[in-house]
Amino acid sequence: MELTKRALIGVVNGPLGTGKRAKLDRIKVAGKTGTAQVVASPVEEEPVKERHIPYKFRDHAWFVAVAPAENPVIALAIIMEHSGQGGIVAAPIAKNIFESYLIKVRP
Repeated sequence: MELTKRALIGVVNGPLGTGKRAKLDRIKVAGKTGTAQVVASPVEEEPVKERHIPYKFRDHAWFVAVAPAENPVIALAIIMEHSGQGGIVAAPIAKNIFESYLIKVRP
């Protein structure tokens, strides 16, 4: 369990973490980013930029997290339909919620 906790903390706080957009200055966040593919692209096709994909076929973005990582008082699951990658789209939303709750509401 300790290894899993360290990995989830690294997702947000590590230099290569995919969830670093949810990082807070004074409070450690633990989380996991994700992207859910809506439709599969044929294998032989070249990668297509997201802006060229019809909205209804774009990937869903998600991010789940807890804070503070060592003794959580809040847990979130952010799901953004047809929005791209979780670390880019959903993690910043989680950061805003964590800041509002942990810093402003429950300091």
